[in-house]
Amino acid sequence: MRIARTTASRRRRARHGLVTLLLAVCLVACADSQPEAAVTAPAARTPAPRQIASTPCELITRDELRKVFPLAEGARQEQHDAFGIASCEWNGEFGRLLVQQWPSKGHTPRQEVRDLARGFTDGSEPDLDRVRLVPVEGMGHYATAVVERRDPDRGVLADMAVLSISRDGKTLVFLTDGLDEFERDEALKRLSLLGGYAYQRL
Repeated sequence: MRIARTTASRRRRARHGLVTLLLAVCLVACADSQPEAAVTAPAARTPAPRQIASTPCELITRDELRKVFPLAEGARQEQHDAFGIASCEWNGEFGRLLVQQWPSKGHTPRQEVRDLARGFTDGSEPDLDRVRLVPVEGMGHYATAVVERRDPDRGVLADMAVLSISRDGKTLVFLTDGLDEFERDEALKRLSLLGGYAYQRL
């Protein structure tokens, strides 16, 4: 009996050590030079069975859109396809939301967000440290968001709210001006919520 208890205790310690090691490896692999803490998508839990959307317009339901944008009731929806990019655009009293999808071609979502952020910043200033890239948990590798207010003194020329995620060889990018009324932290949460809805169908 004592030998069995000792063996069970050793197994528990071994499992605990393995979990600790895996967590340490993940922390090292996911470490980022930016000081921003990750945000977690509140609705990233995937219901079973998973249903894959055939177009970007099917990634988000109207009810989900209203949860993120309170003024989205009656928003108009338009679908576009050009140059290998499938797009869905919602326009309404809340503002505008554009969702674009294309095959992943080596760029990570983080790189996509950095490239898009250049369009909102002063091109004469190559340093993008003023744009705070935030990793988003629960939506695959390198999911990244950025929310910044217009601040010419910092080289930010326009409000921006951008999120990029990827899954199964598909890249998704969200751009919206519908979160301008919210504080940055709340805007990031709502943007991540939107991404969580789409990720479960991507």
